Amino acid sequence: MAYARAEQVDVGEDQVAIAITHGTLGSHLGVAYRNGDDAAKLFHLEFHRRLAIDDYPRAEWLAACVPIDDVAGAQIVALLDGAAKLYPSRSAPGSYDYGIALLTGAGSIAPDGAYSPKDGCDGFTCSSIVAEIFRSFGFPLVDLSNWPNRPINRAWGQAIVCMLDAYGAGPEHVQAVERNISELRLRPEEVAAAAEQFRSGHPALFPEVEARAEEVMAQVRAECAAPPPIPAHHPMAACVVAFQNAVVAAAAAAPGIDGEPGAQASAQTEVADAQANPKDKPATARRHAVSRWRRLSPKLRKRRGKKS
Repeated sequence: MAYARAEQVDVGEDQVAIAITHGTLGSHLGVAYRNGDDAAKLFHLEFHRRLAIDDYPRAEWLAACVPIDDVAGAQIVALLDGAAKLYPSRSAPGSYDYGIALLTGAGSIAPDGAYSPKDGCDGFTCSSIVAEIFRSFGFPLVDLSNWPNRPINRAWGQAIVCMLDAYGAGPEHVQAVERNISELRLRPEEVAAAAEQFRSGHPALFPEVEARAEEVMAQVRAECAAPPPIPAHHPMAACVVAFQNAVVAAAAAAPGIDGEPGAQASAQTEVADAQANPKDKPATARRHAVSRWRRLSPKLRKRRGKKS
């Protein structure tokens, strides 16, 4: 199993493929499958209660079929197809929340795709929902008990909170997600790397996927055209710019550690775009970023040594 342009990767009956592309804060993950009407589809959680079921293949995605047997594949396909029926549009009520509490989502997705969050579950990311779907059928892709804590993930979590607030997710959900900010995160490229080496009963350990995850992201950057930078007037622009600045600062402070390769590339793209398109007013976006950052997380700023 190796990643290739999605146009080159077919999914047959009872097969599933992991698909990955650029994302707002780095990378974005989905699962390709063939539904009951023999149509190839791409399941991916775009954001809060925005489940996308798109036609597959899609341009600017990489994909690879998961080496899983037909019985297991059929179970996963049934869940994905069930979710597509339950939440047929990006605005379907009751769809999956977007949240970052990585270890509390177990059991929150029924075999028919229905979302029923358990106590402590604040939702899923695009990557954690894929991991949970596989785990729910007894095929865990990753062993999260050994996943590392990384300081940059606090900045990522704060960016998610900022984006949820700007999106209008509601104060109760925003506050619940903010309480779950930590240094733990499962990245899309890590799930992609784990799926590539899937062995039933042997969820991947972090050291087994770390290097391959970086290679997958390098392939995404090399083969998939990056989306245009988020416009400065977009409600979430301040959140994205603040995170990109945090990534660049972390990389500068520890040049031997790549805190978030995908987002660092996005930050470089943002700078280049700002220079080419001064009408986007990047300085204004950064001022808004600082304002929102201060309002949402004074404790985080204190830990990072920033002053008001």
